[in-house]
Amino acid sequence: MPRRLRRGFLYYLTDGREKYIWWCDGREQLFDLQNDPRELCDLVESEPQKLENWRQKLIEKLRERPEGWSDGATLTANQPYFHSMPHAVLG
Repeated sequence: MPRRLRRGFLYYLTDGREKYIWWCDGREQLFDLQNDPRELCDLVESEPQKLENWRQKLIEKLRERPEGWSDGATLTANQPYFHSMPHAVLG
């Protein structure tokens, strides 16, 4: 089966107050859910420290996953992967 990238694929983390979104093409978004519950104001440019904190959390969460989105130090954008992961297929 060929490996290919799904367009628009994303991961997100939230603590209920803030939400961080990482699109697998490398785009990022950060929202303050308490003051912007409709997610209209992206804080990526204005909150670099918060952005970095969330990015590090996602790097750690994805580190052990087989898709290859994180090597434990960075996020890897545009990483091709199988739509059906071999570890998830039941024999």
